[in-house]
Amino acid sequence: MAGQRPFLGHPGPVLAVAAMTDGRLVSGGRDGTVRVWDLGTREQLGVLLGHEGLVKAVAVLPDGRVTSGGSDGTVRVWDLTTGASEDLTGHTDWVNTLAILPDGRIVSGGDDGTVRVWDLTTHGSETFTGHTAEVYAVAVLPDGRVSSASADGSVRTWDLTTGATQELSGHTDRINTLAALPDGRIVSGSHDGTVRIWDLAARTSDLLSSHTTSVLAVAVLPDGRIVSGYDDGTVRVWNLTTGTSRDLANHTGWVHALTVLPDGRVLSGDDEAIRIVDLTTGTSQHLTGHTSPVLTVAVLPEGRILSGGWDHTVRVWDLTTGTSQVLTGHTDWVRAVAVMPDGRVVSGSDDGAVRVWDLTTGTSQDLTGHAGPVFAVAVMPDGRVVSAGQDRILRVWDLTMGASRDLTGHTAPVDAIAVLPDGRIVSASGDRLRVWDPTSGSSRALSGHTGWIGALTVLPDGRIVSGGWDRTVRVWDLTTNISQDLTGHPGLLHR
Repeated sequence: MAGQRPFLGHPGPVLAVAAMTDGRLVSGGRDGTVRVWDLGTREQLGVLLGHEGLVKAVAVLPDGRVTSGGSDGTVRVWDLTTGASEDLTGHTDWVNTLAILPDGRIVSGGDDGTVRVWDLTTHGSETFTGHTAEVYAVAVLPDGRVSSASADGSVRTWDLTTGATQELSGHTDRINTLAALPDGRIVSGSHDGTVRIWDLAARTSDLLSSHTTSVLAVAVLPDGRIVSGYDDGTVRVWNLTTGTSRDLANHTGWVHALTVLPDGRVLSGDDEAIRIVDLTTGTSQHLTGHTSPVLTVAVLPEGRILSGGWDHTVRVWDLTTGTSQVLTGHTDWVRAVAVMPDGRVVSGSDDGAVRVWDLTTGTSQDLTGHAGPVFAVAVMPDGRVVSAGQDRILRVWDLTMGASRDLTGHTAPVDAIAVLPDGRIVSASGDRLRVWDPTSGSSRALSGHTGWIGALTVLPDGRIVSGGWDRTVRVWDLTTNISQDLTGHPGLLHR
């Protein structure tokens, strides 16, 4: 909306959304991330990394944990306090859909044609077979039965106690989406352009007027109306009593996901955005970031600004003219930038490379060695460069030789690093900090945070400031190893 500052979001299609009871929103996208949002402020609270492909489904458990499924065939259960996840494996292909039973068990459906019900205590699953093609949607009925929809054009209802199934036919193409009404009827949306309301006792369906394009998502409003989303960007609200409908403001891309907030507003996700629509006023709010989101910034000594982002570029901004110099060479997201004492610039990317840029010529020296994305870079007082990332290793680079010394000890990806005035290095990994002596390679751990640490900086007096998912800021005295805790943040802290 006009006048509101932008924030980072999914760089591509938003494929799944789910609302939490505390006013947060969870989304999953083609970028492989699960993101947590504050609906009141529209701020992004955190990014959950772990899937090795796109995220097609998200759902919220009764205890506040979040589950996700995607093209890597796994179902993940996320603890939003720590950012850690449990992996549930069993599907042999993409996981397309998730639902939650009242007792907390997870229902999933996938491209392997199966419906699975997961017990989170044992991590085992019960498998229900019968569909002859991919399962695209599952829903839980008020009586505890599970309904599923498939590319075979059928809707099936499963009795989880006996394993018995009832098949409903009527759609003429694959069924993309499914929802349960409070009275036990089922709503389905299909690639044939129709929405059907199924009476399970009579095994018949009422047909809502067809659309010219595919129905990708459906959801049920508290008053019994139905919302449907289409691949032409349309979001449509249906009155089941009169059979009439009205269209909401169109998205610019496919509407992959729909969910209903407790206050009746509708959340929809398309190729680049999440919208919140007020059905009373017809107005909408946009959860959008820059078209090429900026992930990292730094300031050059003379006042120019350095930035890096999703578009794989590093930019140097002149604040007087508003123009920028574009440095190209990375082949993936640029997550980290830093400035060297001689005016050169350092960047780290998901392509695994660290680059040192000469701003006069626009050329770069490439430092390769990391086995995965580089999440953080920093510069030491003597001009050496430090980098760290997914591979859990800190590398200290001698730019004359182009070689690095490796510092090992972390057991999780390293998300942030900083350099102390005396040349020691501080790194954050999971909920732990480490302080490294780069000469001896030794380190000591600092414990205190109870969640993932996403932000790190150094004060002029040598103290360390860290912030994390436990909603605390800690100021560390390295002489005593004691931290002062600053609490009050209502949300997660990240870079």
